[in-house]
Amino acid sequence: MGHVVRISCLVLIIFCSLPFQSPTEARIGGFTIEIIPRHSKLSPFYNHSVTLRDRSRSDAFRSIARAKRFHSSSLDTKYIESTIFPDGSYTNGVLAVDIFIFDSTDGQRVALTNAMFGCGHNNGGNLGSGLVGLGAGPLSLISQLGRNIDYRFSYCLPVTNSASKLKFGGDAILSGPGVVSTPLTIYSSDTLYHYYLTLEGASVGNKKIVNSQTASNEGNIIIDSGTTLTMLESSFYNDLEAVLRETISLETIRDPDGNYHLCYDQRSFSNIPEMTVVFHFNGADVPLKKLNVFRPISTDLTCLAMLPTKVLRIWFLQASSPIRSLLVILA
Repeated sequence: MGHVVRISCLVLIIFCSLPFQSPTEARIGGFTIEIIPRHSKLSPFYNHSVTLRDRSRSDAFRSIARAKRFHSSSLDTKYIESTIFPDGSYTNGVLAVDIFIFDSTDGQRVALTNAMFGCGHNNGGNLGSGLVGLGAGPLSLISQLGRNIDYRFSYCLPVTNSASKLKFGGDAILSGPGVVSTPLTIYSSDTLYHYYLTLEGASVGNKKIVNSQTASNEGNIIIDSGTTLTMLESSFYNDLEAVLRETISLETIRDPDGNYHLCYDQRSFSNIPEMTVVFHFNGADVPLKKLNVFRPISTDLTCLAMLPTKVLRIWFLQASSPIRSLLVILA
């Protein structure tokens, strides 16, 4: 979640040249837009030539890089130069102001006037067409929409190859069975673009693993939509992996690339009984099935979609099985 909305100038020109139909101002009543995940076959940027192993390898590299945190960005009223990832991705250009228009799923068009964004002229690396900031920083899209959406948004975690919804304002309000909530911790200064949660532990069946970071560190893990793998503090990860090994009781297979730590033959893994892994956050338990915890990295290998880290801990739920998952942020 970056702290600046970054969109390439080319995209902006195409975006603003759409037929103009008197859009309404963003309002507390809320609106919803459709989003397509990067790896979905529905995406116009989907690369059919990339193999499952290549994609899994790229996901691991990107997740590790994000755990090492973003480099700082320089920002003034005229010029932007940023190195976003430790892998060398970058963007530089100018800070601009324009009208942003969103196509809502109800057929209306919602406008954000005087929207500030970084217009990149020279971009490289793994940025795609740009980044949309959904953090708590002053220039994020959420902060600029601000009171018009009551600083509230939500998005679904879709199953593979399906579109999702990004909801703002009143559309993001949830209630009913299965809805849980947990406090957010937003630290000051350069971490405003992160939403921190407090991860107390995890359970596999009746075996519970306690996160030793909880007692001394409220807000010990961030939730991030841009990271494919969950990055856990090393000792907590090791304890969780040990319990999973004991529970699954299959012969492990080494990942040939050395990126993933716990892997099994995919056919054997698919035949084991369903198991539930529960992540325990402050006031909220999130149960996950095995297809949300493990992922196929090739045609014959399935691996734990988590890695240990000694730096920034990141939690991300992969919705690869048909569960109903929704993240709501109330800033």
